[in-house]
Amino acid sequence: MSIYRYASILLLAATVHTESAGQAAKTPFSSFGIGETFGSGLTQNQGMGGLGISHPEYWHLNNVNPALLTYNTITVFEAGFLGEQRTVKGTGASEKAGSGNLNYLALGFPIKRNKWGTAIGLMPYSSVNYRLRYQSSIANSTDMVDVIESGSGGINQLYLSNGARLHPNISVGLKATYYFSAIVNQYTSSLSESSQAVNYATNIYDRRSFHGFGFTGGASFHKDSIGRKNYQVNVGVV
Repeated sequence: MSIYRYASILLLAATVHTESAGQAAKTPFSSFGIGETFGSGLTQNQGMGGLGISHPEYWHLNNVNPALLTYNTITVFEAGFLGEQRTVKGTGASEKAGSGNLNYLALGFPIKRNKWGTAIGLMPYSSVNYRLRYQSSIANSTDMVDVIESGSGGINQLYLSNGARLHPNISVGLKATYYFSAIVNQYTSSLSESSQAVNYATNIYDRRSFHGFGFTGGASFHKDSIGRKNYQVNVGVV
């Protein structure tokens, strides 16, 4: 399959990913700021706790350090899926929440074998997914207010990375990222048992759109043997 067909698949799937990405399992911690953030690593990096700054691979893309793209001598297409099962516990209450979704899409290929590699990908940067329900008291009144807070959405990132080899043992890279999408927060309150003739409800709908760019540089040093031949040295900086 040609590079153009891979790119077409990536762009076609981007529409689906934009609508579904960032919707991980519900968690109240995603109610703060831009939500719960994700690491930039792909499956092989996530399986090692996010490591990968100095870990080159020929068969997998490295999204942590763009300098390591010089090691990808063949076209590589990757898709990741995320599944979560969480149990949130509080004082006298607990709730289980589970979810599964498309996590990322990535395509990498060599421009000049062993000299210059590039990659493009789409993945979530943060996730907002929560629903809180509680009661609040009113000053100088015996009435109580039922409050429901909820949020959804998140920030996606579309990136383009390039890595170039300056020396047989030294590579540098640059990653340009476009951040986009929206976060929706809703707040609804109403009197639970009011002594008033009319029960007024308050509903606040807040939608924030995000657009911006970010750049990440990286460098890598690789040596198969230093001193004793059975030692391999890899050093990475981002």
